[in-house]
Amino acid sequence: MSEKVLLACDIAYAHFGWVVMKGDSPVACGVIESEKDSDIKVSKDYFNRSIKIVSELEKIIKTYEIKAILGEMPTGGAKSSRAAIQMQMASAIMACICHLLDLPREFCSPNDVKIITTGKLTATKSEIMDFIIDRFGGKKTTKMVNCKATVKNPTGRREEHVYHFLGQKLGVGRFEHVADALGAWLYLKVNGNLIKLMAL
Repeated sequence: MSEKVLLACDIAYAHFGWVVMKGDSPVACGVIESEKDSDIKVSKDYFNRSIKIVSELEKIIKTYEIKAILGEMPTGGAKSSRAAIQMQMASAIMACICHLLDLPREFCSPNDVKIITTGKLTATKSEIMDFIIDRFGGKKTTKMVNCKATVKNPTGRREEHVYHFLGQKLGVGRFEHVADALGAWLYLKVNGNLIKLMAL
């Protein structure tokens, strides 16, 4: 039986992380970025950004012949009303994609991802990303870059990490979403039902 190709997601609005999984191996990844356009009305901006997310997801699903979707679904904890709205919009986009394309789906929470990757609810993004690199391969490199001098950093120099994964060089701001998508896949492989059913 050929291995089913699944899409693991970090469901978000501004930075939607995705990883294509063939069996137990990641074969492609990326981040769908939809940046705010301050020059147009908020309603039009949301419309345009939603269309971008939907169209890019559809392209990924068709290109890789995705058979099911797994992901980390936002559950709350937004720092502002705008962030809360965007969380729910991202969830609604995912629901519509799954329904319209008739794709099986299963989701977990951000806390589930923290537990499966580090064993603790206080996990940092760096700890999750480092775990994913150790688990799936790749490497992290560090270099010193210039920055604004502050009381906490009077030298005006700071460390900048780059994650090398699946032939890409991803900064922390992008790789954290890929790592969360893979964390969701790991959690649902162990604790979910969909991956087990797809293997039958």
